[in-house]
Amino acid sequence: MGAHFGIYSIALSLRTGPTGQVAAFEPNPASFARLERHRMMNGLTWLKTYQAAASDQTGDAELLTYGELDSTHTHLRYEGEVRSDQSAPVAIRSLRLDDLVDSGELRAPQFIKVDVEGHGHRALEGMRATIAKSRPALIVAFHSRQEVDGVLGVLRPLGYNWAPIAPQSPNSGSMIGGDYLFTP
Repeated sequence: MGAHFGIYSIALSLRTGPTGQVAAFEPNPASFARLERHRMMNGLTWLKTYQAAASDQTGDAELLTYGELDSTHTHLRYEGEVRSDQSAPVAIRSLRLDDLVDSGELRAPQFIKVDVEGHGHRALEGMRATIAKSRPALIVAFHSRQEVDGVLGVLRPLGYNWAPIAPQSPNSGSMIGGDYLFTP
């Protein structure tokens, strides 16, 4: 989730091969166009791409861009963030991954990478049943305190353990800005 241009999606698709399945979610239209270009350049027909945000609900949403649609910092609205003309919102759609797995459109995942600029807890909430059933490993990048608390609120009751991927400064005391591996 948060595929951007597809560097991880392409690499994982090459690793899984045509009998595997990788799903990439990228709501930003500029990033999605590049993701699709990279998918086609590599002939990765088994890489499923979605121009949508993984979330806790299916429907319409807004991506806040602050005028920089080609940056890596576009995001869904943070808790308490006010929509304004300066945020230059772009209409997008959101999807619940539980719905895609339940319908058979996607297979249950064995691995999930989440880097969605502060919206990870909402994305995981939208796949809580799938996570509980298939017990995948996850890598999550954290961008806000709400995201950390929300992700732990989803994964802790499911018995997940976590550890930072890279050593952290002993004085940091915060998961924000770090990437964490979660295992059942």
